[in-house]
Amino acid sequence: MPRTLSSALILSKNTINSINSWAFLVNIKYRTALPPSETFANLYFTNYDRVIIFNSQTFIPYPVSVGELSENSTGETTRFQLGIGNIGNAITDILNLYWLNIADPLWFVNVWLVDTSQPVETSVASNESYTVVSVTTTLLAANLDCIWVGVGYEKRLPGRRYTKLSGYEHIPRIIR
Repeated sequence: MPRTLSSALILSKNTINSINSWAFLVNIKYRTALPPSETFANLYFTNYDRVIIFNSQTFIPYPVSVGELSENSTGETTRFQLGIGNIGNAITDILNLYWLNIADPLWFVNVWLVDTSQPVETSVASNESYTVVSVTTTLLAANLDCIWVGVGYEKRLPGRRYTKLSGYEHIPRIIR
């Protein structure tokens, strides 16, 4: 996930033997009521072992695994899986209420990659946004299958969708 990094983050990222660790911050936003009184709820998780405060939100340590990004040969659709541990059936309870019983569930996932020693250096607008398209659960975890929606406002260009359909008409191609 390419990012616009500040000079302090670039220094931290490029240090070979850095004591700083990097973590994913995951915000899951799901619809709790249908229009016209549409409301949303948020879950804030991190795969780090301590609480991280970012953008005035508290991201709690939770067993979250961010899967590999995948795309087709033309780079048009980016997918990834987000695995979330099911501690005390918390995740399956939310899924039963707001995924299984709703005809048109609407869930979004925002992901940030931050330096845990200086999370405020990461811009709030440097997130990657996804829409959840399917969910599978076991007794131990829930896996959210997500499709890439876009990038935060600070990205100069999209990270992957360099296609004619995305507005890039004059992409140089190697024709063999």
